[in-house]
Amino acid sequence: MSSPKKRLLLLSVTLGRGGAEKHLVRVANALVDRYEIHVAVVRAGGSYEQSLAGGVHLHHIGSVFVRLSTVAGCHVATSPLAKLIDQIAPACVISFLPPVTYTCYRARMRCSHRFKHVVAIQNNLDESLDSRSRMMQGKFRQGVCDAILDADGVIAISNGVAENLHQRFPSLNATTQTIYNAAIDPLEQAIVSDDAAANGAAEQGSSDTFKIIACGRLTEQKGFCDLLDAFRIVRDREKASLQILGTGPLHDTLVAQANRLGIAEDVEFLGFQTQPLNHFAAADLFVLSSWWEGFGNVLVEAMGVGTPVVSTDCPYGPSEIITHGCSGLLVPPRSPKQLADQIIEVIRAPQLRRELSLNGIKRAQSFHTSVIADQYAEFIDATTAQG
Repeated sequence: MSSPKKRLLLLSVTLGRGGAEKHLVRVANALVDRYEIHVAVVRAGGSYEQSLAGGVHLHHIGSVFVRLSTVAGCHVATSPLAKLIDQIAPACVISFLPPVTYTCYRARMRCSHRFKHVVAIQNNLDESLDSRSRMMQGKFRQGVCDAILDADGVIAISNGVAENLHQRFPSLNATTQTIYNAAIDPLEQAIVSDDAAANGAAEQGSSDTFKIIACGRLTEQKGFCDLLDAFRIVRDREKASLQILGTGPLHDTLVAQANRLGIAEDVEFLGFQTQPLNHFAAADLFVLSSWWEGFGNVLVEAMGVGTPVVSTDCPYGPSEIITHGCSGLLVPPRSPKQLADQIIEVIRAPQLRRELSLNGIKRAQSFHTSVIADQYAEFIDATTAQG
């Protein structure tokens, strides 16, 4: 008779829009045969909920009206989370974003059930903790730091994030491990249909307009203002178009910038897309213009479908994914002219594009969901085995 599966609870604010949330879904689905997987979210209705495997148990511990950007929001979610933990009795809870990391820390004080808390650091910690947003001010900011220090284990999304974490919290060295995000998922890649690939190839063959694509939240972090400045330089020299996938508070500002630069007719803001890989596969080049990252899921996703990539060498992640000149090209962040020069180099060098595409596909396999899930399982089992 086989022993019952170990029970895990994965915790997020919502399941939609962000790379951390997509990573959570991929890991949950990949681990469902090894563990009894539960996922709890504060805000229901995220677009990724429908992607959860049938064996994953989804719990809503808040409502659409609860926003964990304030200390009050954390208080609201704490009690339902504590009750859920006592009800399902997980061996381990993994929190994937700062708001729910703090909420889990508070809930742990109320629970009668004892569990291991693992914090998955999904972004550049210095930039996140020093953010000017209301979320990272006052008691909440201190609460997040306390929660990280109280954790039984920490998963850093990249080596750069791990080093940054150790500088801020030296005591965590022994309990921290770097595990990259799962960015290549066979089920998602299967959705990049033959029709989409054929349409992309047909468009590339029938049009002399070079298609550039970018994807991310329309926030300061993603550096889209620099990308627009770079694209103006590119558009002055080459026939090119730019598509930007994503939503966010800077949408109107970026649209106004495109108009001011005289490039609006060649720039499309496509909003959030549930199947971005189809768009990546149909593009000639993917560009990441971020000022900082934790990893850069979208880089690997684009590489996985054979689209060449150009990225800023921002802290942290891109330089751990890309070998410059082999699997992609790197430029300094906040340098529109250098970004434009690298884009133009790719446009004018078909052989370079082919090499970047082939090498990118090979490199992307290192971030296959099955590979990352194995590393998560090993870390979880080691953490829960501790007294």
